[in-house]
Amino acid sequence: MIRVPFVYEGVEHVGLVDMSFGGLLVGDRGMLDVADVDAAPVPGWSQIDLNAKARFPDYHDNFLVGAIVGYVPSSEIRDYYAFIERVYLTVGADMAEKFFFDGLALLFGRLPEVYVPRYTAT
Repeated sequence: MIRVPFVYEGVEHVGLVDMSFGGLLVGDRGMLDVADVDAAPVPGWSQIDLNAKARFPDYHDNFLVGAIVGYVPSSEIRDYYAFIERVYLTVGADMAEKFFFDGLALLFGRLPEVYVPRYTAT
């Protein structure tokens, strides 16, 4: 998911777009934004599918009902990529590079954190 400005049916919105499955998240009151999902449950939750080939009922109908919303601030993502650009060397294997450079970012405090504001462990 990504929070972005977009135009749908000629109307400008800022809201959540499911980039993996190609859809716009909506509720009874219109397009959903982070605050709507964080205040779950969302009445009338559904998705406007923009990619009919990417609909997976187990993900959309079961998983998202109990999903917990977290976010990563864009400032931390910018900091992470700036750090990676400073230290990057080609290792040769994509997964090895990912683990190695994420490990360095974690070691130096540059790995972005996922913030979950309303989650209480049970």
